[in-house]
Amino acid sequence: MTDDQSATYLATRTIAVAEADKQAGGVLGVYCGMLENLRNGNIAAAMDCVTDTMKDQYESGFNALTPAELATYVDAIGAVAGGSFADGVAEIVVVREEDGMLKAFSVFVSKGSDGIWRIDGM
Repeated sequence: MTDDQSATYLATRTIAVAEADKQAGGVLGVYCGMLENLRNGNIAAAMDCVTDTMKDQYESGFNALTPAELATYVDAIGAVAGGSFADGVAEIVVVREEDGMLKAFSVFVSKGSDGIWRIDGM
């Protein structure tokens, strides 16, 4: 860039560009990974997919269920219908039928300071 007195300035900036598909894959991967671990009765691995706050909310409840109950719970959650994400935050929309009506629920995912996506709200 040159200013009004003909002085030339040069600036270099580094930017990070991430492909949308890769970001979405990371977000969906953590959600699907949590469900698969629950379905298989691996609660400890499932809790690695959530933030500490979510772990405090859900771990004891999951531990109270039998493996068969966990699998039934996971199968009843519903299907991913869409979502959105921005820098470090994402929302996954899950739909399921209840009482003859289709209902949508949000799963919130955030990227931690360590760069790992974790579920932060359901």
